[in-house]
Amino acid sequence: MRIYLLGVLTIWVLASGHAQAQQPAPTGIEALTSNGVAELQGLSQQRVHKLGNHRKLARYMELRRNSLNGALPAPNLDIVHYARKSLGIRYKRDSKSQALLEADCVTWTERVVSLALTDSWEDAYRLQRRLRYEGGNDTDFANVNHYPIADWLTNNGWLLEDVSAQLGGTLEPLNIVTDRQAKFLEIEVSSNTYASGTGALVSPVGIDGFGVSMITSYVFAETIKDTFDSLQSGDVVFFIGNNLDRSERVRRPRCFHMGVIEKDGLSVNLLHCRPPMASATELARYVQYGIARDNFLGIKVARIRSGARQLVRDELARATIESQSPLKQDLKLGIMGVAVDGTQFVPPSRIPDVELEIDGIVYGGIDLRSRDSLHSLLGNRWAYVYDLPINTRFRIANPDPMNVRCLGCDPEDVESSRIFVPLRNASDSESLILLPSPNVDSENESIGGAVGGSAPAGATSTDEVVTPSRDPDVQITREGVLYGGIDIVEGDSLYALFGVDWQTVYNLDINVRFRAANPNPNRLIQAIASSETTDRRIYYAIDDAQP
Repeated sequence: MRIYLLGVLTIWVLASGHAQAQQPAPTGIEALTSNGVAELQGLSQQRVHKLGNHRKLARYMELRRNSLNGALPAPNLDIVHYARKSLGIRYKRDSKSQALLEADCVTWTERVVSLALTDSWEDAYRLQRRLRYEGGNDTDFANVNHYPIADWLTNNGWLLEDVSAQLGGTLEPLNIVTDRQAKFLEIEVSSNTYASGTGALVSPVGIDGFGVSMITSYVFAETIKDTFDSLQSGDVVFFIGNNLDRSERVRRPRCFHMGVIEKDGLSVNLLHCRPPMASATELARYVQYGIARDNFLGIKVARIRSGARQLVRDELARATIESQSPLKQDLKLGIMGVAVDGTQFVPPSRIPDVELEIDGIVYGGIDLRSRDSLHSLLGNRWAYVYDLPINTRFRIANPDPMNVRCLGCDPEDVESSRIFVPLRNASDSESLILLPSPNVDSENESIGGAVGGSAPAGATSTDEVVTPSRDPDVQITREGVLYGGIDIVEGDSLYALFGVDWQTVYNLDINVRFRAANPNPNRLIQAIASSETTDRRIYYAIDDAQP
């Protein structure tokens, strides 16, 4: 029950705090209606990964903030709150930062801290990017804070203070050597200095031009128990061990795990994400388990600095980190959630032609065009959508789902070529439709790189601009957007060309012909083998076209 204590207290405050309700609410704070109270109570009883999507997490943050009249708990206590609310999530190594259904120890800790130190989902998203990337520059993989001590703790010193030397345990010197060649291939070593655990500054030393050596300190394993009284809830703890360096097959001191501390009376717990899922463990038991292994060395501890939320506001105002909407993040991850009746929401690759509300669920109707396939429209969830009751008439007209009928095949029966996709709850305030509807039927499209062709744009602004790994073969302008076209050749993959933005590019309306010819984006064999330009040329947004 400790998990949901804060949510229960929230409801109690709303019911009994009449004097508080009379005070003017801070800017952006709205008093909760009875429906809002009930909604908050329901969301409070679900852990983060059980919420299902970022929109519900954003709604929870909004309702919780409003219920508290903007006066959030102390940052360190809120870290514990969100850590408890994040237990049970499945562990997956190298998990994506924004994945809600899985995490590793780093992404889990980053999310917990980010949710606790902000009052909106959008700011939490930006803070998590700032914690993950040096200086918040998330456009270059080389800026990832890959090494927890040398990178993550060092580059986030503006928010977290290394308090290892203040805890009372026996300090031991630690020489951490990072081999960046194996991770980043070729990165120029920065000349920035690195802060040690005792506050001294040491200069990084290049390791074959790719690595960094830093001197710091840690609490010796056998004396960690002496630090328990000095630990505080919300502290971030790093576990140090002599881990195998895979590139050189030697053991070196490395951080192998991280989590957050919870002080609950006399007990000290470690809240963390490790196989098989995020859990709460008595710190003493986890340390004893580590000592039983001959490669465990000790811990480092970082504490959230005083005035942390103001520090975050100042840093986010300074950093150039683009914001994101929770809906767009759900679309990117393909986690549209589940309706009350269990219906799964599915993001289609094309804007629906019509919308229809049935029993509180909004469905999008998509008219099949020439060369469409259910997989190209719906991805791996095509079979689920095909079998929905709302698509009974479609199934009767299309008994073979691998060979569906296109729009115009039967002008007298348009519904035989219209499939309905569950998009969202009718109560959702934000629509799934992010892009303008196409104004050209695919039968009449003439892309082919010719400037005079007609094709739906599919990019509303430079928000969807990406930087590919090689220069475009052609450039065209469509409805105020400048696009580059890249011809797929042998050895290409969408990820190699566009990185993590490949799905955004693949799903642009201007690429409808490319998707039809290449329904499996992970295998571009058809594009490579085809002599048709429209089959092997994919377009991406370069910039808003100049007037």
